[in-house]
Amino acid sequence: MPSVTLFRRGPETDTEKSGIGRYGDKTERAILARTERCENIFFSFSKRDGILSSLRRSLIDPLMQLMNLNGSTDIYHATEELSGMFLPLVRGRKIVTFHHVSAPGEDMSGPIGYLIWKVAAAVTVRSADIILAASPQTRDELVKTYKLDSKVIEVLTAEIGKQFRTLENTERTSTVGCVSSLMPRKNVAALIRSFSEALKMPGMSDTKLIICGKGPERDGLMRLTRELGIEDNTEFVSGLTDDEIVRFYNTVSAFVLPSSHEGLGLTVIEAQRCCAPVLYFKDARIPEEVIRYAVPCDGEAEMAEQIRRLLSDETYRNRIADTAFEYANGFGEDFEERIIDIYERLIR
Repeated sequence: MPSVTLFRRGPETDTEKSGIGRYGDKTERAILARTERCENIFFSFSKRDGILSSLRRSLIDPLMQLMNLNGSTDIYHATEELSGMFLPLVRGRKIVTFHHVSAPGEDMSGPIGYLIWKVAAAVTVRSADIILAASPQTRDELVKTYKLDSKVIEVLTAEIGKQFRTLENTERTSTVGCVSSLMPRKNVAALIRSFSEALKMPGMSDTKLIICGKGPERDGLMRLTRELGIEDNTEFVSGLTDDEIVRFYNTVSAFVLPSSHEGLGLTVIEAQRCCAPVLYFKDARIPEEVIRYAVPCDGEAEMAEQIRRLLSDETYRNRIADTAFEYANGFGEDFEERIIDIYERLIR
């Protein structure tokens, strides 16, 4: 087993786990299952930290850690495209995982944030020996955007943690759920408008919408609920542990992925593993293998109607959930075996 160093964003706490953070954790566990050593080099960048602190966390500290390794690593794996900016600085074999390909205004705040991502992604693509794509859709976006040969890209779908499961002694409530970062690409405003329309339907006045997540759009989304007069039916929460998120999935009667674009969208599979039926917008760019057993909605009006139906028709809700459960239960189960095989093939 070759020695591996992971470049990662973070570190994240138990109540701040992102999808990218979980991917790094899964990769580390796969390595440690075969060997006693896995180095992590973390970096973080946040405007809230101030210029000096951001410079230290995003550049100085990672470089010091890299120097301490003294070239003792066989493989350097950037677990997401932004951390791949360190790959040109190292010797050894290099891998990067792309979770999605951003468009302007989709992710990081403002044009400067997008420029940072764009530069880092371009550097990463040119530095890596192997590029891993989170889905066939992301692979195709990489080929189109960077004019790459698809032979240098390997699709590797992440596994779902075993903690996502059905729980005993829980009941479905009259609740619609969403787990998402609050940024433009996630399209949470469309969900709020759909929920507002659903509330006007017979028997729906006591329904709640719970949005789990944080991000730059949070204040604007809260303002939207006030403008629509649904603030009493809407709750924003963040800082949940994995156990709390699993319990949340087990109590909602409808889970919504409102995103306009996802590189993978594993919250769909997480929810389905907990037997929650999932809705999404039909025109969204989301990999087919994730939404295969979710319910497509042709616009906000149809999503409102599907919310009403899932909450009022238990037979329909259970049919959607049961159909998806078996598929979700085996999703990405070969991840650990395949990532180790990729490392070993790269060294050979």
